[in-house]
Amino acid sequence: MRGLLDIRLVRENPEIVKENLKRRGDLEKVGWIDGLLEADRNWRRLQTEANNLRSKRNRMTEEIAKLRREGFSV
Repeated sequence: MRGLLDIRLVRENPEIVKENLKRRGDLEKVGWIDGLLEADRNWRRLQTEANNLRSKRNRMTEEIAKLRREGFSV
């Protein structure tokens, strides 16, 4: 089994990773690097969006609880 690359290494040094793949003759995998980086950017963007939505939900839940304690019905 071949070793796996750390995504941080690929993010920070994509050209070095590509050159290494070329040297080893893994030309097919060289093309995968750009796709991997694009998928990683999308994943990180979606993670940020999900975290922001969770934060918003938590703030709204706290506000609803506060209003209920003050006697408002929601």
